[in-house]
Amino acid sequence: MKIFKTVILSLLLVFAINTVAMAEDAKTSGTAVLYDGADILTDSDETDLYERAATIAKKHNLNIIIYTEERFITYAEGTAKEVYLSYFDENTDGILYYVNMTTRDYYFLTCGDARRSLSDNYGLVKIENKVVEDLSDAVYYTSFDKFLNMVDKFEKKAESGMPYSFINPYRTPVEIIIRIVIAIVIGVVVALLVSGRQKSKLKPVKPEPLAKNYIAKDGFVLRKSKDSFMFKNVTKIPKPQSSGSSGGSRSSGGGGSFGGRGGKF
Repeated sequence: MKIFKTVILSLLLVFAINTVAMAEDAKTSGTAVLYDGADILTDSDETDLYERAATIAKKHNLNIIIYTEERFITYAEGTAKEVYLSYFDENTDGILYYVNMTTRDYYFLTCGDARRSLSDNYGLVKIENKVVEDLSDAVYYTSFDKFLNMVDKFEKKAESGMPYSFINPYRTPVEIIIRIVIAIVIGVVVALLVSGRQKSKLKPVKPEPLAKNYIAKDGFVLRKSKDSFMFKNVTKIPKPQSSGSSGGSRSSGGGGSFGGRGGKF
């Protein structure tokens, strides 16, 4: 019995020490958190990512957490929720990028309005496709850097009133250039086909030495002309009045709802 109590007390002590260490090591501000418990980032990388996360979080009124650790877990989604709620309330808007180096789990957790700007089946899929490969290749700074860039782009688009979605898809600069080139090529091909078809219908004309030869025999002859003013019609359209409304901002406070997706790397 004494041995059992000793084991329990030891586990509680280890948990308490880890909790204190996490609180001391995490870089935190009012809206941004970076905790590298797995020690996969250099000090300079941590500082750079944290400062960028804080800037983006303040810019979009959004909580952003980058969190890595090394411990055995069985449920990444549940662990991600615990991590988020250890820093922010459930009635806030935010996103967490969680990485566990022991179980090789990653998870993106969204809370509140972030569920709409970064939906599970579109926004988070785009982020996942962008950053997980670098995570698998152990290029950790690049993975977190791309994550912040994607969050910034998706939040900016959401604030414009037209969030990225299947209807309004996100495209990289390379994809945009490819689409422009394809459109130009299609336009040139269509123009060549139409002009070639029209050209094939033309009949060759032999040039005449005298201008009178171009006048059709017994053609139209204008003997007299006159300009007569008939009437004028003026239509007036009233100038629309400004309604004084403005757009482009996104309200905060999502009501404590969570979204997310994750997997193994």
